[in-house]
Amino acid sequence: MTVRRAKLVATDKARDLALLKIEGDPLPALTLGDSSRAREGWQLYFTGYSIGSVLGLNPSTQRGGLAAIIPSSPRSPASCS
Repeated sequence: MTVRRAKLVATDKARDLALLKIEGDPLPALTLGDSSRAREGWQLYFTGYSIGSVLGLNPSTQRGGLAAIIPSSPRSPASCS
């Protein structure tokens, strides 16, 4: 694991957000899974640090279900008027 230095650029206390400038080369893009394999009814689990800094950086796991898959198509600007 590589540790990088970061500088605090801005904060939004009302939304608990911080903008950081990280030193070094750009981070690699996150590879996402194949959404065509997703199925309705699947139970999903996520682990992370939702409000970890407030509670001592303890990971928590959340669970959710995939309720529906709705096909979408890009709309042209002309169809939005």
